[in-house]
Amino acid sequence: MLSRSHRLGKDAEFSRVMEAGTKVKIGPLLFFHVKNTEPIRFGVVVSKKVSKKAVDRNYLRRLILEIMAGVLKEKSLTGNGVAVVLYQSENPKADFEAAINKWVEKL
Repeated sequence: MLSRSHRLGKDAEFSRVMEAGTKVKIGPLLFFHVKNTEPIRFGVVVSKKVSKKAVDRNYLRRLILEIMAGVLKEKSLTGNGVAVVLYQSENPKADFEAAINKWVEKL
């Protein structure tokens, strides 16, 4: 799991990133990224369009955050910025790790 210092917490932070961030869609994920002076932080949003059940949405959110944590350690991302990942697919077996790695390469 990502440490608190690497997670977004407030609705205002999510809104700011979604409004001012640059968008990149890779596979089932839509990334918003804003460069700033803070260490890199992540947030994940899974819409009710994906699943009506909160259990399923939370599972997907935790799965994506876990992959992000692994990529953060592996690639040692020290760049500044904030990213919000919007999950937009109804395919629960989508390849999140490949999409996240492609996005990290673009940073």
